Amino acid sequence: MKISRDRLSLANAIKNIRSACGKSRTDASALEGILVEEMDCGTKARLTATDLELGMQTIVDLTIPSDNSDKFKVVIPPTAITAILKLKGESIHMQTANDLLEIVSGKAKFKFSTISANEYPALPEIKEGEVITLSQPTLKSMIEQTIFAVSTDEHRPTLTGVVFDITETEITAVAVDGYRGAIRKEPIQTGKNLKCNIPSKALNSIVKLLSHDEDEKVAMHISGKHVIFTIDEYTTITRTLDGEPIDLKSQLNADSSTTVRIDVQDVIDSLERASLLISHSVREAVKCDFTYNRLLLSCTTVAGSINEEVAINKRGDDVEIGFNGSYFLDALKATECDEVLLKLQCGLAPMWITPVNGEDFMFLVLPMRLKR
Repeated sequence: MKISRDRLSLANAIKNIRSACGKSRTDASALEGILVEEMDCGTKARLTATDLELGMQTIVDLTIPSDNSDKFKVVIPPTAITAILKLKGESIHMQTANDLLEIVSGKAKFKFSTISANEYPALPEIKEGEVITLSQPTLKSMIEQTIFAVSTDEHRPTLTGVVFDITETEITAVAVDGYRGAIRKEPIQTGKNLKCNIPSKALNSIVKLLSHDEDEKVAMHISGKHVIFTIDEYTTITRTLDGEPIDLKSQLNADSSTTVRIDVQDVIDSLERASLLISHSVREAVKCDFTYNRLLLSCTTVAGSINEEVAINKRGDDVEIGFNGSYFLDALKATECDEVLLKLQCGLAPMWITPVNGEDFMFLVLPMRLKR
């Protein structure tokens, strides 16, 4: 069985779905590889990657010799995937024989032991459910403005995803890890009421496929324990997570004694300089002293110290408070704004970050106790 394809197009397709592959310590598991199977038309092949929780598929054009006695079907093992991504030839040719996969591109020729394609699981077929259509830039923004706040703690699986709360007139995405949170709203007429908790692994894979073109759409098919995203020639299916995180919305009406308008890039630059002194193993708080029309950021660690002033526009009481610098940075980088408002209270109350106008997004960062 033989197939041919321009190498760059095949490599891009493999790179875009590779994140859905399963993980193990050997090449023996079919889930570690990518299934390539010739379609009935004879000029296209379907590529599939899955870890049984997340699955991704795409279809590519191929040149398939007429003398093929059987349809091409093979699981490309992980070592072969890496080789394809590193090859430099303009075209790539693959053939299978005697349990070996031969790959030729340019002057390079590889032979790999194959994995039985019959061991590769089929992706679930979802027919029922509801479909929501969004512009690709809208979904891309909603993911990027929430995913930074998901938890990486596998012992708290509910917090490792982003909850999409869909009403008839609005979609709200919410993420929280116990130390910070993010809410992103988008007005859209759906006529539906749905809710699902989508794992961050799936969203990280999806966001790479989304464009900035408002004319490009993405279909979001929600059905029971699964959500399917159709983006151009790519289909992504993911199992949803059970439960949802704590209700951040319940804290939105908390009164703030101080409102600070900042230049986002100025504070990002200052926090990045302060982060040079902070070890990943021992987290020190970055002290933020909001007084008059200045923010004084300071931090002292075993590596040294920093004191830096940033101009601000403050209304309300002076506030002295400490934050995890990385969490503060992540939130500011996700704002996509030149200026934002910081809403603060004294003590250990959380800080809210919002747009100067509107409430498209709201980010929460819990403070850290300052050492005296």
